[in-house]
Amino acid sequence: MRARQMDDIATLAKLIGALAPYDGNVELRAPGVRVARVSHTNEEPMHYVQRSSLCIVAQGAKIVMIGEDTYGYEAGQMAVYSIIVPMAGRVTRASYSEPYLLLMIDLDAEKIAEARAQQLATGCPLFLTLAREELILRETAVQLVQHYGQKLFAQLWTGRRVRFIFEQNEELPDYASEIPAEPDVDHWALESLRFIQFQELGEHANFDPALIPAYTKNGFDRVQNLKLTVAEAQFASQFNGSRSLQQIAKNLRLDLKFARLTLFRFLALEIVECWPPTSGAKPEGKGILQRFTRSIGLGE
Repeated sequence: MRARQMDDIATLAKLIGALAPYDGNVELRAPGVRVARVSHTNEEPMHYVQRSSLCIVAQGAKIVMIGEDTYGYEAGQMAVYSIIVPMAGRVTRASYSEPYLLLMIDLDAEKIAEARAQQLATGCPLFLTLAREELILRETAVQLVQHYGQKLFAQLWTGRRVRFIFEQNEELPDYASEIPAEPDVDHWALESLRFIQFQELGEHANFDPALIPAYTKNGFDRVQNLKLTVAEAQFASQFNGSRSLQQIAKNLRLDLKFARLTLFRFLALEIVECWPPTSGAKPEGKGILQRFTRSIGLGE
């Protein structure tokens, strides 16, 4: 999530907290706008009928189940329900000090259907059409386009022998000018990789724990320019050309599934490659490791 978005979400959380001081839903003065507060997690899912609406999670996390599909949402993420749909939901992260906070804005199902039809005809994302109709804020529409664009693109990473090269070889459609470009393709790709869950990796999850991750020729320089999470930065600091995946997981006290998922991100970006344990790999030297840990603020 970008720094400005994080600030916006933090501000939204404060507003919702003030508008909903107690658990439950609160109807605001603006028609069709509601906020919700939940101060505890749920062991069992609650069943309900979801209105056609835009939902923005400002704090905490929740999973929803629609039929056989399960989706997870946390602070800063949004969902658009274009039709009335029965579902089940369970709050997975909430407490009295940091409750689950949600903003809900009802949408016109007919207008959504029209926007969806236009999307099929012209390719213009339905969120931009809804913003033009002043049904949602333009900034919200742009964030939704970026969010769902990355989420859709993420499905391509788990294909067989996937390698992407980005280039512009023809003029973009007019509506593309309404979406700000991501200046760093590596960071955009990393954000899309974070949508992938371990169970979605398929055959990519079968990394031999004895494999040794090592930086590619320009991987070390590229990784320093990425906006890594703390967990990703700690993981990357372990790459020295001699530690196996299993040793890295042990050093960081990680579940092997999470270690494999994190390694997949760096492999997909071609930041690292994996050497077999019998390759006679030599450590890259403490100099590189120390420079990296200093550059990301994890130590000397």
